[in-house]
Amino acid sequence: MDVQKLQPTAVVKVNNDLLFVADLQTKAILQIADEKNITATGYELCGNLLCSISIPEMRGCFGLAYRMNSIIMSDHSAGILRIELSSNDVSIILGTETENCKRPHGIATIGNDLVYSDIVKRKLYRVQSYADETISNLSEIVSMAGTGENGNEDGIGRECQFSQPTGMCSEGNTLFVIDSGAKSIRIVTSLSALQKYLSGLSKLYKAFSVHSGILEKGHSNDIEKSISSLKDIEEFLEKSLSEAKSLLDLKINCLQGPHGVPANKTMKSVGMLREMLMSMSDQINSINPDY
Repeated sequence: MDVQKLQPTAVVKVNNDLLFVADLQTKAILQIADEKNITATGYELCGNLLCSISIPEMRGCFGLAYRMNSIIMSDHSAGILRIELSSNDVSIILGTETENCKRPHGIATIGNDLVYSDIVKRKLYRVQSYADETISNLSEIVSMAGTGENGNEDGIGRECQFSQPTGMCSEGNTLFVIDSGAKSIRIVTSLSALQKYLSGLSKLYKAFSVHSGILEKGHSNDIEKSISSLKDIEEFLEKSLSEAKSLLDLKINCLQGPHGVPANKTMKSVGMLREMLMSMSDQINSINPDY
């Protein structure tokens, strides 16, 4: 095989010494052993081709993932394919004729789930608890991130926007997605909700100068600023409640904490604090407007 003519389009690392590479020129998945040679200048990395698995269906493979002794590949034309390494059998597990799979590009695994990007739909999709050779139940495929509209907006789950989500990889439960249209790398992680919550909590602390010793210089205890901060916190809590109810399809009027937002009593407490400060401000102004 003339390695000078290879056209590698995707790669997945199985362990420290083994790679699988999609080659568009030969329409094959190449199994390559990563060898390290010690030279006078340090380590030299060399690839040793172990075998080649022919994939006649390959037209534009730009994503590879490894799962349960199988290679999962995404192809613009064929869809999502599974290559069983023990037998080299190739099967299409999700074709491009389905509603949620028009032009798959990147692919990765999170736990027992598969995640892939679709550059036509401008979304990320998640195949929950994938274990079969085919995805027979399309209800297992859920829209994970993206509105489907062209954009470059951050947000929770299906409220964010991608321009052209292409390559991706995973680290634990965190996805790193290349948005080629926006020329950026996007991070999809459950920690973002925690970050927003802590940001809102910080505003509550600042409103009453809690931990004032670590606040930035110039912070004052102005009552109007505290009232404004509490209004911002109320808006944040209301938005979090609305987003959680929408994403989880909840019909109840209020949440009690476990769904990822503060309990209803917490929201009422913030409102009571704001009303208390507003009443205090009115009384002070009635006594001495210049105070």
